[in-house]
Amino acid sequence: MSACLWKRTPLAKIGQSIGIDVGLTEIATLSDGMFISSLKAMRHYEHQLDKAQRVLSRRIERAKREAQNVAITKVAF
Repeated sequence: MSACLWKRTPLAKIGQSIGIDVGLTEIATLSDGMFISSLKAMRHYEHQLDKAQRVLSRRIERAKREAQNVAITKVAF
């Protein structure tokens, strides 16, 4: 009895080979120049993006309030 639930199918040969270098700052660097970032670094940049988006959202809301206040003062005077 086999433990494998699916049949293995060989991949099509494309005539190219690629090397993989495993590192510390990136999980893997491929020989064609592409790299796969580490998850820790990606999480760090996600947190930076979250902060920047919150700052931008607050600025947009503040600009809306200021525009409303300007409109109200123009009507009042």
